Amino acid sequence: MGQIIYILHIVAESYSLFIFERKGSGMEMKVLLQEKELFVTLVGSMYEKEAAEIKTVLNRYIEEGIVCQRLDFSAVDYIDSAGLGMLVTLQKRAAQRGGGLVISGLTGLVKELFVLTRVDRVFAVE
Repeated sequence: MGQIIYILHIVAESYSLFIFERKGSGMEMKVLLQEKELFVTLVGSMYEKEAAEIKTVLNRYIEEGIVCQRLDFSAVDYIDSAGLGMLVTLQKRAAQRGGGLVISGLTGLVKELFVLTRVDRVFAVE
């Protein structure tokens, strides 16, 4: 199991920045909270462990009422079924509270997986 090698969490007025990277992980996540909207940039490959970590972070924001979340996948090169399932779960939770996830930057294999599994129909995709 990898170790978290750094966590940076900065809160200033209406902005919040949370960055984590796990040693040995194929995923980096950067989160910017601006007003009541969350901007998430993902980099790398998303497997089950990464999906669980991301779910924990994003679900915490949903529980705090930050239900409009924009996820940038332009630098994601792989996502497995656990990652897709995690996104659907978060979408349902956010929608129950009047929000939702917006997915952007889908390319290559990741885009193909979203389309083949029809998960792209669950989200607003840009």
